[in-house]
Amino acid sequence: MNESISASLIGQPINSTYEPFSKAFLEIQQWEDISSYMQGVLLPALTQDEDYSGNPVNNNGSYYLMNTNRVLGAVRIKQHRVAPNSCRSLIQNFTSEPCYASLWDESIQSTEAYGPNQMFRYYDEDKDHQIAGGASILGYVGGWYPSGGFCEIIPLTNGSQRVKDQIQSLIDNQWWDKQTRVIIININFLNIGLDDRIAVLYLMMEMPASGMVSTAFQIKTFRVSMYISGLDWFRLVMEILFVIILVFYLYTEVSEIVGFIRTRGSVLPYFRSMWNIIELLNLALFFSSLGMYARYLYSINHLPDLTMTDQYIPELEELAVVALQMYNLSAINILLSTFRTFKFLRLNSRLYVLWKALDRAGADLGSFLFMFLIIALGFLLMGLLTFGPDSANFNTFVNAFGTCWNFVIGNPPDYQDISTSNRVLGPLFFALFTIFIFFVLVNMFIAILNDAYSAVHKDVPKSGGMGRSVQKQFGRISNYVKLLLKGQRPLSDIELLRRLKHPEILEKSTVNMDDMMEAIGEGATHEYAKFLLNVHRKFYAKSMEGKDRGSHRYQWQSSGEGHLTFRHFPRFR
Repeated sequence: MNESISASLIGQPINSTYEPFSKAFLEIQQWEDISSYMQGVLLPALTQDEDYSGNPVNNNGSYYLMNTNRVLGAVRIKQHRVAPNSCRSLIQNFTSEPCYASLWDESIQSTEAYGPNQMFRYYDEDKDHQIAGGASILGYVGGWYPSGGFCEIIPLTNGSQRVKDQIQSLIDNQWWDKQTRVIIININFLNIGLDDRIAVLYLMMEMPASGMVSTAFQIKTFRVSMYISGLDWFRLVMEILFVIILVFYLYTEVSEIVGFIRTRGSVLPYFRSMWNIIELLNLALFFSSLGMYARYLYSINHLPDLTMTDQYIPELEELAVVALQMYNLSAINILLSTFRTFKFLRLNSRLYVLWKALDRAGADLGSFLFMFLIIALGFLLMGLLTFGPDSANFNTFVNAFGTCWNFVIGNPPDYQDISTSNRVLGPLFFALFTIFIFFVLVNMFIAILNDAYSAVHKDVPKSGGMGRSVQKQFGRISNYVKLLLKGQRPLSDIELLRRLKHPEILEKSTVNMDDMMEAIGEGATHEYAKFLLNVHRKFYAKSMEGKDRGSHRYQWQSSGEGHLTFRHFPRFR
């Protein structure tokens, strides 16, 4: 659906009627190009009165883009304007012309009506929600453009000639002028063949004081019928299962925090672990995604009538923003969950080698990155000041940063572009950046990681092959399940052993942690008992400080097979 919209409205050049205009939407640079695009691309694409064979199309008052994407409601064209004399100029008094700020800002916006007989007026989002409502959008040249503005609603139900006349009226009455800083065209589409999917299209044309037009577009798609197929109902079952697992996840984290408070007297030790902080953040994002999904479903069920053809539907914009935020939040949380796997990979030395290598190289990487940022910042500022006025790759700090970063990863800027901008400093910048950043610092970074990995890899125990590794994994899982099913220890103790939540309690213990990890890997069940004994002895000693210990003692006996079985063990709650 996104591709069909892009092909029709973004990549399509003007038709032969406007032959001098041979640009696509993203190639618009002049004010005249805007009117040519509206009349030569936008209007024909949205108001097709004939099919491919030349026969008239009976749409029953509706119009379709590429035959299947129905236009929902009317098309909205809006703009934001700046007030006269809103720029900062020291020579403004030498000219009689008003001065207009280069970029739009709420503090300098103009809301005064203009045009013949003041025909173009400002619409407020709260007072005129049906016309000016919707979502804000982030510009590429300017900042955030809020909802509201000078809006023009163009219904398609009046026929293509009426739509053409309305657009021509905007052009003839100079709807955009020197005060205009952005024009945004909003169009909503529905495709019922793609599981009732809606697309919200933003066509944005920013017009800074330089006189050049900068174009961009966004397409936000979402579904309004979430459960209509068998696969959707299966997804519903998985979503319910996910909620159950999420509640259990919350319970385990709360139990762990309560355990810290009871045994340590404070919750601060819990937050000293980076993994615990990551888990809490992961949990918070999960519940935030769940809340946004509930809001999304609620908004879908309270949408207005989508069959309205003469009014704009701003609720679709708002719903698209909720869907986009939900997708973005889920994407971030998936990445965070990926990093959480390192915590559980600690139980296997081979799988944990990457994190151990990064930990070993942490100090060297910190020093290196500090030095790298200083040198890279120098090159960035040099490119910004030297090539910024002439090259789009360095005209802003963000663009200069992106260009230098691409250079680091092997995608250098156009040499002809920077050498043309400055025939002396251009080649010098290219050569110095290549030598110091690309050849020296990047290879130094790789060398630091390589040395740390080599040192850590030497400590990894050798495996007996894939078959032996699989056997050891099944053995460890089997011992864990057996210990759990026998009921000799509560689940919390076994979970403490498995996940190693509190390795700091063995700081003064005679048991070596590395030896214990190796023993667990080999499936030695008696080492489980020894480990638990030392763990609870530490808890016991801490909890019985200043108390009579005569009535408490550890009792354990050998099972005759080299394994230890607990007969009595105090539980500390």
